[in-house]
Amino acid sequence: MRMDMYIVRAIGPEGAEIVDGILTRPDIWQHVTDDGRGAPENFTVESVIEDSRNWYLLAIEDRHPEGRRIAALASIHPMNSATGQVHIVVEPWARGAVGMAAVRALARYALA
Repeated sequence: MRMDMYIVRAIGPEGAEIVDGILTRPDIWQHVTDDGRGAPENFTVESVIEDSRNWYLLAIEDRHPEGRRIAALASIHPMNSATGQVHIVVEPWARGAVGMAAVRALARYALA
């Protein structure tokens, strides 16, 4: 689905490697491990992503001069039929206005 200058893509089990690659990078991992996950080499998203209730969404910037690049990742984990947890990772290069636009695109997609 296209959202302004972003392509939002849902990621299923076949995309676990993409999600792992983003979350376990040192510049990202230090910000997403406040829940005691330990070392990045011990983390795998496969068990989480295989649960069909969980969503992973990528916001891919479509108009960058160097080509398409992932700007943000959202993980959505339902807690019950009415509430859930949303975790968002914005790539370091996209932080600021670009990241905010990417997050808005993710939200529009998730709530559509």
